[in-house]
Amino acid sequence: LANAYSAITQYATANEYFENVLMLKPDYYQGLICYAISLCEQDRDDKAIEIYKKAVAIDENNNAKILLGNLYCSIGRYDEAIDMYKRVLQTDSNNASTFVLLANTYVLKDELKLAIKTYKKAIDIDKDNDETKLIYLEMVDEFINRKFAARGGV
Repeated sequence: LANAYSAITQYATANEYFENVLMLKPDYYQGLICYAISLCEQDRDDKAIEIYKKAVAIDENNNAKILLGNLYCSIGRYDEAIDMYKRVLQTDSNNASTFVLLANTYVLKDELKLAIKTYKKAIDIDKDNDETKLIYLEMVDEFINRKFAARGGV
């Protein structure tokens, strides 16, 4: 019911259902994730972070870490997003999608050199991902252009 109320933007009722379920079963992973997503839709980011952190504590497959990293990134808390993505990669070092998320975050921080290295790792893992290859080439081009401009265009 909580998801249904959330879907039709009846957030007060949805929140009440989520909270009741989690009061009965605080470690209900799916309930934590759904509640956090609902809170994000309500622009209640601080509360969503609190709930995601509870899910991260019991997460067995890194999904909560990725979702929390995405939230951090979306609200400009890039260092915390980077930390979450790196935590995923500690247990799943062949996760090309997480390397892309990490690289995207480096771009947002204007750390192109790290972004390029991280996109390259994603490409090494998933050689058929043309979208990542294109982004990688764009970042290399941007990096070269900045270096060239910094030297006075010479």
